[in-house]
Amino acid sequence: NSLIEGFVNYSSSFSGKTSSVKPNSNPTGLPTTKNISSIPEVPDFKAEDYKSKASVKYNSNLTIKNNTITLGTKAKPVIIYVEGNLYIQANAKINGYGVFIVKGNVEMSGNATFGSNDPDKSSLGFYSEGNIKTSGNATYYGQMFAKGNVEMSGNSSVIGNVAAKGNIEMSGNNQIRYKQAATSLTEEVWEVSGGGGAASQRAAQRLYYE
Repeated sequence: NSLIEGFVNYSSSFSGKTSSVKPNSNPTGLPTTKNISSIPEVPDFKAEDYKSKASVKYNSNLTIKNNTITLGTKAKPVIIYVEGNLYIQANAKINGYGVFIVKGNVEMSGNATFGSNDPDKSSLGFYSEGNIKTSGNATYYGQMFAKGNVEMSGNSSVIGNVAAKGNIEMSGNNQIRYKQAATSLTEEVWEVSGGGGAASQRAAQRLYYE
């Protein structure tokens, strides 16, 4: 029962109901799922390359539970570096704009709310050198990027975008509504030297309509 309000591009295989892929804007009737023959180059992601950019650093695992964290503004987002795994659990709330750079895995579970409901852009970025896993009733206003895999189960809602160098698996009643990331989030990370030339390879989706 998952729903994707956007398009799906894949390089290997897509398994699921194409009726579950419903772009929020598709005036010319483009295919909603597409097997791309030319695989985009996904820059290698090493969390330590961006550690110096972080304003807050954790040298081990970080758990956020039964707590509210307020990050920065759209003009000046907070960058948080996590040396281990990041666990976001029951009743956690993350407000404001920011980026989590995680060397390990990211696991989100329980009833949690991440990010601010910006009308134009997503407000959070989770960039993992490992895997990203969501479960429970989480609502996430942001973008996910995993060097490994992304697994979504339960009733998770993502208002943003999801990318993985590995596989993306959705089960349960998940929903992805495409929203572009705030430029201030991506520029803080992808333009750092040593990032594999990511600044010139940043993927973007363009929708044109009258």
